[in-house]
Amino acid sequence: MLSIEGLSVSFGDHLAVDDVSFDVADNEIVVLLGPSGCGKSTLLRAIAGLQPLDSGRVSRDGEDLAPLAPDERGIGMMFQDHALFPHRDVGQNVEFGLRMAGVASAVRSTRVAEMLELVGLSGFERRTVGTLSGGEAQRVALARALAPEPRVLLLDEPLGSLDRELRDRLVEDLPGVLREVGISAIHVTHDHDEAFAVAEKLVVMGEGRVVRSGLPTDVWSDPRHEAVANFLGHRNIVEIGPRGEVPWGTLPSEPGRAVILPDAATVLADPGDSADRPGRGVEVRVVGSRFRGASWEVDVDTEPGGAHLHFVVPTELLIGQRVFLNIDPSRVRAVS
Repeated sequence: MLSIEGLSVSFGDHLAVDDVSFDVADNEIVVLLGPSGCGKSTLLRAIAGLQPLDSGRVSRDGEDLAPLAPDERGIGMMFQDHALFPHRDVGQNVEFGLRMAGVASAVRSTRVAEMLELVGLSGFERRTVGTLSGGEAQRVALARALAPEPRVLLLDEPLGSLDRELRDRLVEDLPGVLREVGISAIHVTHDHDEAFAVAEKLVVMGEGRVVRSGLPTDVWSDPRHEAVANFLGHRNIVEIGPRGEVPWGTLPSEPGRAVILPDAATVLADPGDSADRPGRGVEVRVVGSRFRGASWEVDVDTEPGGAHLHFVVPTELLIGQRVFLNIDPSRVRAVS
């Protein structure tokens, strides 16, 4: 429905967005993920028509949006600071876009009530902005962005100013709200937990370019690039030698740089259990252990080799414990 083709934006000699292309389908939530300064917000402003393009094209249903002003593109925006009008009450904030579009008063009132109910704030119409919590203010900002019924909603770090508890709560609610109204969205964040919770398609950016895109599960399990693996929090990046050599022995995988996924290890009760699977077993000493509800996150040092690895296992392991792990080579991914 929305197509981004070869978008580039520069500020003087600095190329902030470099030949970026991706598509957004009807009712799809696309998340732009990347570190601060990688061009995410600039790209969002370019899509909205707030930032001139050096090259490229933004089109909706095949129509080039370049001739259209920002308020003519059918695109809504929601920002991190929510930017509510302090001199207007909640209802007046939500109806602002409708009032600017000349929508009749009775229709505006109905739409405001519908949007506040959608975001879980029924009856808040006459509340003053100063009495709202951070989470309530973000919900009002979302209702205001959705009220004019945009075809696409752009969200620029919308939860970045909230504490973790509020952020987690809104991360759970946001996809359902967007699906309820049936619009497409592009959500910008630097938080990969937030990205995986919200995204139906993930676009990872680095230094102004798209470095990896696809389904969130595919991007996580096959990052393809070491920089992407590092950014997503993968810790087990190793060099595999020509004959499968790794610091602790061998691993039957292709030579080169690789990431061992955190679910690759199985705790063996008997080291002999891996005798028919040469090269996969390794003795380790547990140096960190954290309970995560249904699993344990463990940090281990291999013996021999002294490699420091991180795994998620279903078995409780104690700091100082020595155990034997089997590493599944199907959970090893090459990275460049």
